[in-house]
Amino acid sequence: MFTMSLDNKSRIQTICNHANSKINPIFELVLIEAKNDEVTFSASNGAQYNSLTLPAQVTTQTSFTLSGKRLSAVLNALSANNAKLEVKNQSLFMKSGRSNLKSPIFNASDYPSAPVIAKPIASIKCTIAQLAALFNSASYAVAKNDVRNYLCHVNLSIDNQIVTVCATDGHRLSRLEHTNLTCKGSGNYLVPTSLMSAVLSQNLDDKEVVLIEFDEQKAAITSRDTSIISVLGDGQYPDIARVIPSSKQHGVTFDLQELRATVKRFQAVASLEKAPIIRFDIDSEVNMSVFSSDKTNEFSEIIEAQLEDGEPISVGVNPIYLADALAKQTSETVTIYFNQKSAILITCDIIELVTLVMPIRV
Repeated sequence: MFTMSLDNKSRIQTICNHANSKINPIFELVLIEAKNDEVTFSASNGAQYNSLTLPAQVTTQTSFTLSGKRLSAVLNALSANNAKLEVKNQSLFMKSGRSNLKSPIFNASDYPSAPVIAKPIASIKCTIAQLAALFNSASYAVAKNDVRNYLCHVNLSIDNQIVTVCATDGHRLSRLEHTNLTCKGSGNYLVPTSLMSAVLSQNLDDKEVVLIEFDEQKAAITSRDTSIISVLGDGQYPDIARVIPSSKQHGVTFDLQELRATVKRFQAVASLEKAPIIRFDIDSEVNMSVFSSDKTNEFSEIIEAQLEDGEPISVGVNPIYLADALAKQTSETVTIYFNQKSAILITCDIIELVTLVMPIRV
């Protein structure tokens, strides 16, 4: 028997939402363990194991499993500040204010044990704010449902106290180096984005310190009350250095906010096309237009910009990819180095950030 506050029920629900029976029916359940004035909620989908430990008034040590979907729904319906849970005859009795629940439960011993990283070969210590910055800069470029499974992960490397995070889906790329993190060890690790999103969804304080640990097969993130452990991706990440332009030509500098707004407007028109493309025609001025294969969706505008000397050039680009890339830039201006044959380089005042978008022939 134990009593707990419901102040953190939204955090418990994120654990419940992780329960997924796609691999094994047992993973639709949530494991609940109450002891030493703490209650731990755990859920797994077979590849990732999420746990949350909260304070509780435990009078009798207990452990059991129940449906994650049912627990989440019930927590959403409760309006009182606390809940009292008691196990009797393979049933859970929950009382909260004037609300009462009876639910079937199952043996905790049948639930798989949490994996552990006994001997980490590398680690990173950082705050939640640093963790968010570490992955948000690159995660948008991660591939989705690609047969090249390694592209469906963020590539994290540790070398000489420098942490580099990179993601690409073959059409765009983002890479950011971090030099202000506490690191141990080295190596390259294919990290699933679900590992980071599971931690960030707990809405921890930005100043909370977390520890990221790696071994050859797993990665884990732990805070004072949260533990997430996941298997790493398989495969060899591509050598992205060879796609980063070695020279900068056809550079055009734009006001970042104005360009974001303009691309958003053009994206709405381009979405009417089967294959949305924004075209840049650069000569003495910059003309942006929606590429219309049958000339029935023509839309264009002269864009204010500062041009470097160079030959005239016309380049097409996917408006969604361009909008996503611009959203990660932070300075007042952004310079785009247009290229017809290799990657288009986008730069701002963050010199550690590399952003690429592949051109489209128009």
